[in-house]
Amino acid sequence: EQNLPYRPLLDPIESVFFAVGLAILFWGTVKALRDPGPDSSATERNSVGSIETQRPMIAAFLLAWILDQALPSALSVNPPGYIRITGLLPALAIVVGLGIGTTNRWLRSRSYPASAVRGLIAAALVFSAALTIRDYFFVWGPSPEAYHLMMADKVDSAKYLDGLATHDRVFLAPLWANDNTVKFFIRGSGIQTFDLGQGLVVPTDRSHDVHYVFPASDDQDAPALGRELNVP
Repeated sequence: EQNLPYRPLLDPIESVFFAVGLAILFWGTVKALRDPGPDSSATERNSVGSIETQRPMIAAFLLAWILDQALPSALSVNPPGYIRITGLLPALAIVVGLGIGTTNRWLRSRSYPASAVRGLIAAALVFSAALTIRDYFFVWGPSPEAYHLMMADKVDSAKYLDGLATHDRVFLAPLWANDNTVKFFIRGSGIQTFDLGQGLVVPTDRSHDVHYVFPASDDQDAPALGRELNVP
C-alpha cells in the first residue's frame, strides 16, 4: 500500500548500483577475513581505525539495519507497507552510494576518460531522477488515490459546505465534523454537528433549508436519518 502498483522502492538504475554496492561490500569483507596480509602489518590490522578491521563490522551493521527495518513493512497489513519502511532508506542510500563509487573507480581503472565516466554516471542519475519525477508528478499526482490520500476530497467538500452555510442550516455528521482538515476549512461558518446515537436535531426555523451531511462512505446513518424524518 501507499505506493504505485508495481513501482519498486528502487528504480532500475538505483537497483543496479545497489547490487554493485552490496556485492563489493561482501566481497571486501570476505577478502579481509580470508587474506589478513603479511604478519608485519598485524598491528595495523588489529587497530580499531584500520579499514580492514572495520569493513566486516560495517557490512554486518548495514545488513542488520536493512533486515531490521524491513520487518515492520513485511509484517504490516497488506505488505509491503511503505510508510513503515522509512527507516530502511538511509541504509539503502549508503549501499547505493557505495555502488556508485565502485562503478566510478572500476570504469576509471579501465582507462576510460574521467570526464566520460562522470558524464555516464551523471546521466544515469538524471535518468533515475526523471523516472521518479514522472511517477510522482505525472502518474501518482493526478490519480484518484492521490486525491483521496492528500485529503483533497475533504478540502473540496468543506469549501462547498462553507458556502452552503451562508444561506442554509448545515448539520455535519461527527466523523467529518471532528476531522481536523474539515474543521480548519469550516471554522466560523456556523456549521453544527449531531450524533444519531444520542438524539436528532430538528430545526424549527422553516425560512431556511436544512442539510444533514454525511461522508460518502457512511451508508447506514444517512438512510436511518431519512427514515426518522420521513424523507427519501
